[in-house]
Amino acid sequence: MADVTVARQVWDPLSDDDKARVTDVLRHSGVLPAGDRIVSGDNQPFLRPNFHIPNPLCKLACNAGEAAAIAACASLPGPAAAACIVAAHTAADYCRSRC
Repeated sequence: MADVTVARQVWDPLSDDDKARVTDVLRHSGVLPAGDRIVSGDNQPFLRPNFHIPNPLCKLACNAGEAAAIAACASLPGPAAAACIVAAHTAADYCRSRC
């Protein structure tokens, strides 16, 4: 279980319904696995040890999930769409960091 941190000024103003919609979009696109959650805070980069050799297929899957999530974010209303896109990028960065 991991937390994907989205900037407070983006995540906190959303209603609980909008937060649930964003979470659903990211789960269905595959960039936010079950058990992981989106939280507000100060974004920290995902650091990977230098000796790690990334799996290219895993990275492609993360990229595809990110693209699908961003496309689905467009269906959300106003601020939720913007927060969804920010969360999609953050979750995909985290996804790629685990490859």
